[in-house]
Amino acid sequence: MKRLLFLLALLLPLIANAKERIQIDGIWYYLYEENHTAVVTNENGSWGVGSYSGDVIIPPSVSNDGATFQVTSVGNYAFYSCNRLTSVIIPQGVKYIGYFAFTDCRNLTSVSIPEGMELIEEGAFGGCSSLTSLTIPSSISCIRRDTFNNCTNLVSVTIKEGVRSIEESAFYGCRNLISVSIPESVNHINSGSFEGTPFLSNMGEGVIYIGKCLYRYIGTMPDNTTIAIKEGTTSINDFAFSNCRGLISVSVPESVTSIGKNAFQTTSFENNMDNGAIYLGRVLYKYKGPLSEGTNYIVKDGTVSITSYAFSSCSNIESIEIPSSVSSIGEGIFCNCNQLTTVKVDNNNPIYDSRDNCNAIIETTSNSVVAGCKNSIIPTNITSIGDYAFYYCMGLDKLSLPQSVISIGRFAFYGCEDLVSINIPSNVSRIDRSAFSTCINLKSVTIPKGITSISFYAFNSCRSLTSIVIPENVTGILWDAFYNCGNLKSVTIRGNLAFVDKEAFEFCGSLAELKCYAKEPPKSYQSFANTALSNATLYVLESSLEKYKNTSPWNEFGTIRPMVEPTISTDIYKIDENQTKRLRNKYNLSGQQIQDYYNGFQIIRDARGNSRKVIGR
Repeated sequence: MKRLLFLLALLLPLIANAKERIQIDGIWYYLYEENHTAVVTNENGSWGVGSYSGDVIIPPSVSNDGATFQVTSVGNYAFYSCNRLTSVIIPQGVKYIGYFAFTDCRNLTSVSIPEGMELIEEGAFGGCSSLTSLTIPSSISCIRRDTFNNCTNLVSVTIKEGVRSIEESAFYGCRNLISVSIPESVNHINSGSFEGTPFLSNMGEGVIYIGKCLYRYIGTMPDNTTIAIKEGTTSINDFAFSNCRGLISVSVPESVTSIGKNAFQTTSFENNMDNGAIYLGRVLYKYKGPLSEGTNYIVKDGTVSITSYAFSSCSNIESIEIPSSVSSIGEGIFCNCNQLTTVKVDNNNPIYDSRDNCNAIIETTSNSVVAGCKNSIIPTNITSIGDYAFYYCMGLDKLSLPQSVISIGRFAFYGCEDLVSINIPSNVSRIDRSAFSTCINLKSVTIPKGITSISFYAFNSCRSLTSIVIPENVTGILWDAFYNCGNLKSVTIRGNLAFVDKEAFEFCGSLAELKCYAKEPPKSYQSFANTALSNATLYVLESSLEKYKNTSPWNEFGTIRPMVEPTISTDIYKIDENQTKRLRNKYNLSGQQIQDYYNGFQIIRDARGNSRKVIGR
């Protein structure tokens, strides 16, 4: 069928989704046209002493050029080191606060975190030394590491029912923190969460309980100590009794439904246990000692929880069956299980499943992969690859992810040394920290266009990567993202990248060329340490050439050359049916390839590689 296409504006070297930073009513934003969302940023789009001051009220939506954009996120570094900022009101509808978003806002006395907030990244409020009280809404399931560390005048924290875990150093160094309300929903508190606070030090020595969690043992344990854990306790934290060498016996009540990794490490209690599966109460704590070759292991019926790394380095296990009673599974349970090929979950388990004989454990309601093996096949309706899902999964050489996947969790493929290729679907909008770190044989990866930042250590030590393209929506590359990618020769940065963080490309000794389409030189701090820039060529837009030549570290490249500027066309003309046959590819505005035209905006790319934004009618 003949279709009329009208060229509206741009001949583009790339498909651009996000507008440049724009200031509206005193607040800077990135605006995304496809889903009409806005992300709060600052005038630099990166770290540095910010200009926000006084009382800031973030609106639920903003308007620009006749369009309305819903404010959904506070971006990385958005209010970083805004020392004159005194209060912030965050509206309903904001789901995400980025890394270091409010770090070192030393005069910030008040911040409202709305119900509906889903994730606050690591370090977001670190060093906010004037905050005195906080309320964590029920919609946040996890308080991440370092989130409120060194908030030195923080006195009280109210954590709402629904929060499930508190990570390492979350409140470290809050030296005036005396009151924390812990709801019953919290079932994990990392043993370093409250170090350096009077809230912890006032509890004295011995077995310390916080809420229903056994936090840890403080002090020197006497020899031949026997401990009966308090009835009603639901969890025992990571390293709770680690190095308590005098511990010889522990009774664990039926109420305990989870035990943290290495909870009894280097205790006489653990050292004296027989080899084999160690069950403490209703928890499978770990498998101790070697397994026979070709072991098919069936987790004992009635078990409610499997501790993190429970089967770590059980190299001879070939299959495992999870009973219907298991309702909690820790991280990295199959770490270094290089012979594991079969994973089954009982069909009557209400929390987990192994649908379609996928050889993986899936959390049923969230459609998230919890743990997999080298034979895993990801079903078509999976939405996320969870934290540590394939952590040190030896033997996994390739994996196909379905288009339904939208996120890849922390350490998801960390240490998968045999992984050569993986397709990351175009719908993925989040790749979390260390997701592919130390995948030393990963040769190529395509970062989807929906990604807005390259997280910490995301591709650290991927030593077989030779080239990488940073898509146009990415506004920042975080610490150590491509650290020690020793064979990385070519980097292309699309769009208007705002910053490249510390050590992002350190020890990338083979770097030969970097193409950067950002009009302004991205802010950079020790980003290319121990990388010989003098041997590399930098390509930038011709109009930006002088800026790069006068900005460190970009002016340290051995050669800086101009690229052809994108040309602008304001013509509107008809493309006939014969012309459409010569077009190479067609895309929607999310960057997904399409087969046919439709009414509305879309992108076409011709045989020369030029891209055009068009409208079909």
